[in-house]
Parts: sequence; C-alpha cells; structure tokens
Amino acid sequence: MSDKGTTSPAAADGGSKPGGSKPGDSKPGDSKPGCTTETCPMKLIEVHWTPLEAMCGDPVRLVATGEHLPENTAAQGKGMIKTSANKVVLTESSTGQSTFEFPKDKTWAVKVVVFSGSPVPLQHELKGEATAIGMTVQTPPSAPLVVKRIPDKDPEGVSKSITSGVYGWTSVFKISFKDNKFTVLIQMQYKKSWKGQWVSFDATLDGASGVKFIKKVGADWQFWNASATPPAWAPLPRAIGVYTPATMIFIKDGTGFKNRDGSETWPEAFPETPTPSFDTVKDGWLANIHTTWDGKFKLHRKTCPSSDANCCTWPIKIEAKWDLTSGEKLVYLIWTQSWAGTNDGRSNAVDWYMGDNRTGLAPHEFGHLLGAYDEYTGGAVDPANTVIDANTIMGQNLPLTAKSRHLDNLCKEATTKIRAWTSHSLWEFEVQNV
Repeated sequence: MSDKGTTSPAAADGGSKPGGSKPGDSKPGDSKPGCTTETCPMKLIEVHWTPLEAMCGDPVRLVATGEHLPENTAAQGKGMIKTSANKVVLTESSTGQSTFEFPKDKTWAVKVVVFSGSPVPLQHELKGEATAIGMTVQTPPSAPLVVKRIPDKDPEGVSKSITSGVYGWTSVFKISFKDNKFTVLIQMQYKKSWKGQWVSFDATLDGASGVKFIKKVGADWQFWNASATPPAWAPLPRAIGVYTPATMIFIKDGTGFKNRDGSETWPEAFPETPTPSFDTVKDGWLANIHTTWDGKFKLHRKTCPSSDANCCTWPIKIEAKWDLTSGEKLVYLIWTQSWAGTNDGRSNAVDWYMGDNRTGLAPHEFGHLLGAYDEYTGGAVDPANTVIDANTIMGQNLPLTAKSRHLDNLCKEATTKIRAWTSHSLWEFEVQNV
C-alpha cells in the first residue's frame, strides 16, 4: 500500500505511457519543446537589407527572420527596383530555421541597377521580399535599399607638377561629373605672339659687340644696327652659320612689341595678318585635339563585379577650349619671323608655333597638360615606367592615336576626387579604351 502524498512512477513523468505523448510535447513543425503549432505558430516575421545604403557594385545582403520554423525551411528572396513594374534585380533561394540570408554564403553585388535616362537619377530604391511556409513579407516602405551613383559635381581644378629628368611641367585641368559622365576640361588662355631672333656679336670679328636682333630677308640675314643714324637693318658681317641664333618671343604692347618680361622691344612692327589665318590654324588645332582624345576612353572601378553600362564604368569626355582672357593654361601661339607658315620653331607645352604643320602638334602638347609623358628617346619619358613607342601621339611620329596609359596621371587625380565625393576611400580605378 502506498503512502499518502507519494507519486506513482507513471505520474512522475506526466502520466506517459509507451507510445503516448506528454502535455506540451512538440509536434512536427515546432521549433522547440513545450510549444505547439497552436501556442507557437510558425511565422515569417520581417525582411530587411543590410546595409541600407550602397553604391552600384557594392556588396549587400537581404535578410529575413522567422519563428518556430522547421529545420532547413526553404525560402526565396527577391530584390526589386521600386518602379510601377517592380523590376526584379535579385532572386535567390536559401534555407534556415530562424534566419534566411540571400545570398546565403556571400554578399550580393548591386550590379544590375543601371543608371540611365535624362536626367540620370541620383539614386534607385530597392524593396526586398522573402517567401517561406506560404507566407510573404516585404521590407518596410521606410527602409528600402538606397542605391546611389556618384553625385553630380561642378568642375573642380586639378594642378599637378610632373617631372622627368631635366624636364618638368604642370598638368592642369578641371574635372566634373554630370549625368554619369566625366568631363575633363582644359580652357587654354592664348596670347598671340611672334618669334624674334638675336645673336651675340664679337667685337673683333664683327666690328661691334653685344646682342643684336636678326631677321631673314629673302636669302640673306640682317641685323638691327641701332648705332646707325637713323637705326636700320644691315647685312650681317659674317655668314649666319658662324653665329648661334637664339629665340625671343614678343607680344603686342600698344603700338609696339615687347618680349615676355617687357625688357626688350622689337625694332619694328610685326605683320598681323599672316597666311593662313590665325583663327584657321587655332581652330584646326582644337579639332585635332578632340579627334585624338575625346570619346576614346572610359573610367572603370577595379574589382567591380558589374559589366552593366553606367554602373561602375563611365565615359570620359575630354574638351579643349580657347579663351583670350582666362584659362587653366597659358599658351603662346607664335607666328614665326618669316610669316609664311614655315616650320622654323620647336613647339612645347607653352609655345605653339603656328608654322608647325604637324597634325599631331596640338594633341601632343595637350597630352602633356593631361599628364602624359613623352614616348621618344630624349623626351620627357615616364621615369617609373619608360615607354618608347613612336606610333602614338606622345611618340616620335605623332599619329593621332592616344593610349589608355597616357591618362594614368589623370586617373590618379580622378581617383582622389571620387574618393572624396563618395567617402569610398579604398576604391581604385583604371582607364580603359572605349
């Protein structure tokens, strides 16, 4: 006979019998003991993006959570651009019990959100959706994934000193971003100028000493004899070959012509209506620049998984302009002393000789302003990566052919700008051919 207050073995375990069930036992589909589908129903609770903001090509993940779901419940996630048609840009499957991640084992690169149109939108909003156990939940309207592009930026100046051995110059331009396109602008201030020459006389051999202006008249060379009464041009005492002529550049100053520092005055007026016309040559140079550089390249973000247009690759527009009063670069447009367009002056980044009839002249010198090095022996070659290639615009033969490597310095400056504009300090870029 049992004592009062004692519990039988059957009662101690809740009165279970072989093959029976205890109160509160879980049923198939329950996620934990002590829970029934009535007291703890299966739920798909919410879905959200992480992070909530990204740029095209950045990694994100769509995450959904549930309660009391069986192990390895299958689910599907979708990402949709918020348009009237809800364009689907992500569809992934996943499994889980309380958390579902889409994709499960990696992040999703925002690579199919294309920025296009006119104007190009500054951002797209993506809503997310998850489906499991016959239930569907969506991201809250207040928490979409905001996918941004590089913001529009007005032109910003760039000025970089470049050196190569004894050579040095300043690469200078403005860079802007508008409607998903980069524009590189160089407005060149020009000064109409003229080339004069001078030699030094030897007192013994020439009967006089000092610096004398010289010019060619027909087949003969003359010097300005300031000691004559009145001063006049006179034949050189000796053949021109025994002298070492030097160049001096003159600019119109009132009715006279002074050299660049104002210390010397040419003894007569220079002709101001040479043939071909000043504007014809100047405009032809702009055309050659644009033929060589504009529309040939695009800027690409390295490691970006997208090949879609305007996601991580942007066209580069390169624009040159002339202006008489201001610009990023001052260029002297020089008519030579013989006035007939003869090629008797060597052009450089500052001095462009109007008689220099090479079609590659202006594009070559413009390339230096973009930061390109020479690619011929004896030129201002890249000291870190010497390239000798005669058949490029920076080479000896000056064909109107530019290479992506010619914009390496521009790419570095663009990288600095974009990092500041987007706060993506680790992004790297490269210039590619179109």
